[in-house]
Amino acid sequence: MRILVFGDIHGRKFWKEPTKRYLKRVDKIIFLGDYFDPYKDEGEILFYDEIMDNFNEILELKRNNSDKVVLLLGNHDFHYCNEQFCKLTKSTRYDDTHCHDFERLFNENKDLFKLCHAEKLGDNLVIFTHAGITKYWSEKYNIKVDENIEQTINDLAESNDGVAKLAAIGVERSWWFGEKAGSPLWCDIREFVKDGGLGEGYYQIFGHTRLKKGAQVTMKGFSCIDSQEGFLIDDNCKIKKVRKYEKKQANEKHGTVQDTENDKP
Repeated sequence: MRILVFGDIHGRKFWKEPTKRYLKRVDKIIFLGDYFDPYKDEGEILFYDEIMDNFNEILELKRNNSDKVVLLLGNHDFHYCNEQFCKLTKSTRYDDTHCHDFERLFNENKDLFKLCHAEKLGDNLVIFTHAGITKYWSEKYNIKVDENIEQTINDLAESNDGVAKLAAIGVERSWWFGEKAGSPLWCDIREFVKDGGLGEGYYQIFGHTRLKKGAQVTMKGFSCIDSQEGFLIDDNCKIKKVRKYEKKQANEKHGTVQDTENDKP
């Protein structure tokens, strides 16, 4: 099996060319969420119509390839989908002007989205979420980690108690007054590195923490890929970028994580 994965979209179009190139050459295409709320510091102004057109193209891709394309939800989506989540942890850059349009689109296409997707690749269960599942969060909120983890996480959206668990914010995104690590919609890579993943037999791929363009943070058991790039993962859990960037940019030990001060509740 070969899977093409995209990190946070935020209105950007970097997913189009790799999708066109690999649509018939991969078994799955997975979007890790955050389709709206563009950054204002990336040198490109994205207007409402452009963002909506981009999102509708992603929806159309899913409709035309329902078994191949997986659309996950991020915190910048779920605060339009779920009123309770929005009240608890509405993210910065929330679009008050167009929020009802986004809410309508998500509600009309609810069946196209989920919070978690899992695939068995070799000896690992590979888990895709927006921000990653830490040992801390799963143990604190009594989330059983087993072969049914995909359904367990997806079911959280169906109850008030589950949504409250998804609204857990970690210290890196809550001005240092949060929990040790946030939920699969909020966990920052720095919290994930400190806490660790789920252990032997599990490999995770997630976004949420903005990295420099083309970069990835890969350690034992996980890879963070929120960097405006497509990534391919194979049966051996080897993950690589679709395009190559300068080594000094992709392999920077320090400064890889972008400023996330403008992405807090």
